[in-house]
Formats: sequence, C-alpha cells, structure tokens
Amino acid sequence: WMSREFALDVASAVLYRDHAYGFDVRQAQSSAHRATRGAFRCLDWATGKTAWSSDAVGQAAPLVADGKLFLLNDTGTLILADADPAGYRERGRVK
Repeated sequence: WMSREFALDVASAVLYRDHAYGFDVRQAQSSAHRATRGAFRCLDWATGKTAWSSDAVGQAAPLVADGKLFLLNDTGTLILADADPAGYRERGRVK
C-alpha cells in the first residue's frame, strides 16, 4: 500500500503488533522557536489506513517496549505513551 498520511522525514516509524507508529511530517525543516509541523500517527500495517493521529507529540523518534511508545521529539522532550491502535494515550513527558 501507499499512503499520503505517513510521510516520514528523519525519524523512522516502528512496527508493533501489526500497526506502524511514526510522524507524518508536513514541514520539511524544524524551526528554532517551535516543533516541526505534522502529526504522529498509527497506521494499520495490513491496509495502510490511519487508526489515529495526534498533534501532541511533534516529530519524534519512536521506540517500543512492553506495550509502550518511548518518543524523543525534536524539542528534546521524552514522551511515554501507550502503543495502542485504539487511540493515543500519553502517560507522561519530561524535557
């Protein structure tokens, strides 16, 4: 499949339990005064359809462990969220 909802830039996506998690970039370069524009998304790996989308993350490099997403974004914030296709649920963040 192909998707215009998943334009990865410098950070790769991660595949976990048949869903891909990654940042859909809408502005190619970050700016010093704000995070890169776009949305962090969860896509169904079989179909390419978007399960959910959130603008609360920013451009982030994702890792997954024990059902959790560890997201280090382009402003230096580490975010912990559930790796769940049902929806984005943030558990915490630290700068």
